[in-house]
Amino acid sequence: MSHQTRALYAAAALLLCAASAPTLAKDDLLETLAQKGVISMEEYEKLKAGQPKSAAPSFNTDDGLKFASADGAFSIAVGTLQQIDYAAYDDDGTDIADGSQLRRSRLSLGGTLFKDFSYRVEYEFRQAGSGNGTQITDAYVAYMALKPLIITVGQFKPSFSMEALTADKSATFMERALPFYLVSPLVVRTPGVQVAGSGTFWSAAAGVSSSPLSDASSGDEGWGYAARGTLAPYFKDGKLLHLGVGYTWRKPTQNNTTVGSGATATTTSGVTFSAKPESDQAPSLVTTGALADTRDYRYIGSEFAAAYGPASVQGEYMWVDVSRDNGKQDLSFATWYAQAAYTLTGEVRPYKVDKGVFEGIRPAHPFASGGGWGAFEVAARLSQIDLNDGTVVGGKLRDMTLGLSWYLNSYLRVSANYVNVLKLDRSGNAFDGQEPAAYQMRLQMAF
Repeated sequence: MSHQTRALYAAAALLLCAASAPTLAKDDLLETLAQKGVISMEEYEKLKAGQPKSAAPSFNTDDGLKFASADGAFSIAVGTLQQIDYAAYDDDGTDIADGSQLRRSRLSLGGTLFKDFSYRVEYEFRQAGSGNGTQITDAYVAYMALKPLIITVGQFKPSFSMEALTADKSATFMERALPFYLVSPLVVRTPGVQVAGSGTFWSAAAGVSSSPLSDASSGDEGWGYAARGTLAPYFKDGKLLHLGVGYTWRKPTQNNTTVGSGATATTTSGVTFSAKPESDQAPSLVTTGALADTRDYRYIGSEFAAAYGPASVQGEYMWVDVSRDNGKQDLSFATWYAQAAYTLTGEVRPYKVDKGVFEGIRPAHPFASGGGWGAFEVAARLSQIDLNDGTVVGGKLRDMTLGLSWYLNSYLRVSANYVNVLKLDRSGNAFDGQEPAAYQMRLQMAF
């Protein structure tokens, strides 16, 4: 009898023994076994479907405040994400202002309809003076009756990059690595349709989408398609090997007056690529400026991740090729990052096979008076972006980030990051050759 078969029988026996326990406890047990790789996602679905149904509506806090009907056909979950940051900068010549900000403030609703449909709507409130205004982030409906195939329609992130698809609340560091800035014109949420599927050790997704709703245009709207595949050839007992590839092609909106968002926002016609030093309150240190006459651009990305108990490593390498009209030179830019993390208190970072991403740490012993101290995680990352090619001198940036996170419980987290620019080569710019550093902290509440 195989290890996984024995684990399956053991899990079933535990569920039968706990037949009088609340549905929440059974769901938690199954989810824990699946996250640790003891049972597969297919086995998880079968066991969950075979549980006796409660005669009364249920309530749990696994993913927001969730209420479900007795038969599980209908559910609604209310969630929020609040992140308050403070950053101080060790300037190396050019002044960068210290200060605090409300990094993210979101409210969300999600759940299921008639078992076959799931939905999610999320609204973000931007800090006054940010220039971006409030906006809808997620707004989609997914059809799940064809599992393992799932069809999603609405506004969501195109499927590209492990780092980009990781939830904001679950990211290891306060800000994503430099490659995220290169792909941010792509990974902002866009209206579209996507087909995704997964198995015991793999996931795949492909979709078509239009331009972000925030784009303004006096011409035709841009569009594109994205595809990503992941493989976890080894995933059990807290051990993981992850491989992934992605490809995306996009045609920009004609006569843009607003392109991208956040670090890459621009009000000049053309596609712009730029990057901050992994600190949101810092200015962009490298930028291509608006690339006029851009016909289309395409991304190619590769992913690697591994975990062994509380230790994990992760890295990506990607590049973008830009095709241009009117005799303008085609361009190519590259970027990468590599990081390592270790949970000092022994918790294993959950991994979702069906999405090919890590989730946030859940403390085994939440912080409480007279109780546990939560979970502590340390991490280090090195990343680089090169925006120089041909006549475009956008600059080359390399930095290092060190992080410490305290997970008080599943909802509260305190983070401290140190970011140091190791190399900045941008001829003709005020920051050229400088090596500023950032000291930043965050208080996060998410459920």
